[in-house]
Amino acid sequence: MIKFAMGFGAVVSTTVPILADDLGREAMNGARQTILQSRQALATDPFRPLYHFSSPKGNLWDPGGFCKWKGKYHLFYIGWGGKGHAVSDDMVHWQDLPPIRKLSGMTGQMITTEDMALLTVTGWKKGVQLATSRDPLLMEWEVNTVLPLSVLKGYQQPIDSCIWEEDGEFFIGVRKQVWEKRFYHLRGTKPVLTVFRSKDLKRWEYDGVLSREDSHTQPGDDFACPNFLSIGQDRRMLLWFNHPRGAMYQIGTYDRSKQEQKFVAEYHGRMQYGSVKLGSLHAPSAFIEVADSADSADSCFSIYNVSENRPHQGWEGMMALPRHLSLHKDYLTQHTSKKGFRNFFSPLEIKPPAALETLRFNPVEVGAMDLAANREIVIPEIKGKSMEMEAVIDPKNAREVELRVLRSPDGSEQTRIRFFMQGWQRNKNARALSIDVSEASLSPDVLARPPETGLLYLEDNEPLRLRVFIDRSIIEVFANDRQCLTIRAYPTREDSSGISLMARGSEAKLVSLRAWQMRSIWPELKYREAN
Repeated sequence: MIKFAMGFGAVVSTTVPILADDLGREAMNGARQTILQSRQALATDPFRPLYHFSSPKGNLWDPGGFCKWKGKYHLFYIGWGGKGHAVSDDMVHWQDLPPIRKLSGMTGQMITTEDMALLTVTGWKKGVQLATSRDPLLMEWEVNTVLPLSVLKGYQQPIDSCIWEEDGEFFIGVRKQVWEKRFYHLRGTKPVLTVFRSKDLKRWEYDGVLSREDSHTQPGDDFACPNFLSIGQDRRMLLWFNHPRGAMYQIGTYDRSKQEQKFVAEYHGRMQYGSVKLGSLHAPSAFIEVADSADSADSCFSIYNVSENRPHQGWEGMMALPRHLSLHKDYLTQHTSKKGFRNFFSPLEIKPPAALETLRFNPVEVGAMDLAANREIVIPEIKGKSMEMEAVIDPKNAREVELRVLRSPDGSEQTRIRFFMQGWQRNKNARALSIDVSEASLSPDVLARPPETGLLYLEDNEPLRLRVFIDRSIIEVFANDRQCLTIRAYPTREDSSGISLMARGSEAKLVSLRAWQMRSIWPELKYREAN
């Protein structure tokens, strides 16, 4: 029986062990066989990705825990059979593990200590649960209901949460809001993230408010799937999903001694800009990459699920590539230098995992060339539906530069990666980067959506540097280590695999262009490599 104090006092929880999801070895082997058979059955779908993590069967929704444990990376997600689970040595090559049914299919976040992994879980009709594990593969768990519903007065389900540790104490952040009618319509005050603290993981006490949705908000904004992380330079980062407007983040200062507003944001940014749930980046999970020396700063790795934009075909959803997030080294000089002003607009350095380079094969390099104004230039040497490209472009005085990918020979299908030189907001150097999929598919089943368009700051005479990852039905563009856009595209034609370049208004210059085909991390999809 769970015992607790009235109000927001100390809470004492009971423990329910879950040993390998209550499955014996024979059942575990059976679960692995089910996963393998399902992946093989789905391999004929032309939109299955080769090197992104995809659902082995059924649904893949929000990530619900992402961590590094005993030298390996673990990913938990809301999926088929409960809490989906995968493991990797490098955040690129993933191996499915059996789902953990009794660990709940709802969202949550996690951290690790030297001897334990801790995962918060939304316990439906139970409150906030805390699962702990010391198992090398994180398949054996103990579950505590640490914050029962009787304590969480005014918190309406689903009650999302996150966890962190400081100086031997543990903290759980819990979102508090009341829905007017189901999701996305809030009653009364704006949502808040409250904090509970504990020294022994058993007795939890209310400890005030972490953050309030008082600014950068509109009606219906909420704190879904929150992550609270150290990001270096004495700053913290709050990552979350906003149901009306998509994935967001804030960077700011943190004072845990305060009761009303422990985290004070000084910058608000977005990870996703276009339509929510229409082939878009969705909810985050993240973990801190602790600095390995006094000369380096904390950073983090984040991962997001990406929604579909077509009817489901036996599976739904995939994960974006993990993102390494860190503050630019001159972030704190934002008001005293030109680079600092750039970092006012783009404070985060955003990079993909280094291990992606191990998937490259069949390299192709295109030399420098002038891009005449208003004339499309097809690059016949480069084709592919699962590939990576590195492009360096000098926009010169062009008002717009385009890189078109997944292009059919007649242009009837194409996805346009567009860079606009006009200023974003009031600064001429704050440009815009966009992915336009309005011509990406001839299928009548693919829904329309506006372009995904975000800020990209370039200094005077700074070239545009793109790393473009194309993987059958997903495109991710990392730009100048300051921006990343993600979107789904579903070309129907087998020959929609070409690329072209174009400058508008005035000429531009292609400085360099390199491309590689990418190997599949899934054995059943090896046959699609270089196709």
